Amino acid sequence: MTDADKFLAAIIAEPDDDLPRLVFADWLEEHGDSDRAEFIRLQCAAEQEILPDLARARVARLLADNRSRWVIPGIPGSQTFRRGFVEHLHISADDLIAHSNRIATASPIVGLRLSVAAGRTSALVQIDWLARLRRLEILNDGMGPRLREWFRPGAFPLLRSLSLRNNRLWSDYVAILGGLGDHLPKLERLDLSGNPIGDDGPAHLAAARSLAGLRELILASDGIDEEFRIGPAGVAALARPTPFRLRSLVLDNQRIGDSGFAAIAGSSSFRELRYLDVSRNGIGRAESDWIDALTGSLHLENLKELIFRGNVLAPVDIAICRWSNLVYGSTIDFRGSEASPQVLKTLRDSVYAKQFLLDEVRS
Repeated sequence: MTDADKFLAAIIAEPDDDLPRLVFADWLEEHGDSDRAEFIRLQCAAEQEILPDLARARVARLLADNRSRWVIPGIPGSQTFRRGFVEHLHISADDLIAHSNRIATASPIVGLRLSVAAGRTSALVQIDWLARLRRLEILNDGMGPRLREWFRPGAFPLLRSLSLRNNRLWSDYVAILGGLGDHLPKLERLDLSGNPIGDDGPAHLAAARSLAGLRELILASDGIDEEFRIGPAGVAALARPTPFRLRSLVLDNQRIGDSGFAAIAGSSSFRELRYLDVSRNGIGRAESDWIDALTGSLHLENLKELIFRGNVLAPVDIAICRWSNLVYGSTIDFRGSEASPQVLKTLRDSVYAKQFLLDEVRS
């Protein structure tokens, strides 16, 4: 094992720690590879602070000039750099299996997006270094019958983010996944968008005591048939006391309506919510109860971003200007919503006009 291999092994062993990376950068500079040393330092700094434009441009130039030298060679798919090294792979299951041993020692891989994985589950679960993953995406597949095989005890002890988008997961599979939460002790982010979970799916999640660490839940419809979308009853299930305290909730293009929005606004379960996306949910189309629910809410005081795109703004909804969160800088995205010229003018003339995104509103 060369000195460089020893440094790399230390980085792989502690992928969350910048120190082994910065020590390696010093060694690289001392041994004539100043470009790689600079790249590692700049990308590590980017995680701790906002880099000036010149520094970001320098990072892009260094990577453009050296990507072929710094990627894991001979690996199909895409490779994403973070903190100076390839940390994320988008790769097919067959290619991962074929190159697994080499990938294991080549870079501190902590993120993986797999394609065509369902049929190769038995082989994939034998790859022991997957236990170091922090982020896993298995998209556009059929993982439901294989959930227990994938998320067995000890398989992903460090996993923080899981996306099973468009995997034909019915509500009973969501119940199974919720029951496997003890095997995902670090999970903070869950994306189940594009699955036909209906109203029962959120109820199963809300009952999953082992998902207490969940902070971000993404349940966009991704265009599934309306009968399988989440309605007011599904949101009401999430609004009841749950084991998790969400900071981000995405319900894009479901069918929650005003009553579903009111359930969110009226629930203490959402008191830590910072980001809420209820775009294209038919809110305001039949009634306008959402505005009273929001402005009168005692539980959304931490909400910083409300994404309200593609709904309906009635004249009474100008009461949004009285929402107390606006005083503290909260923003609302109304783009793509239906609104009269009078409503638009009132919002644009408001002292909070800069906090309303209105440029794409249809009049």
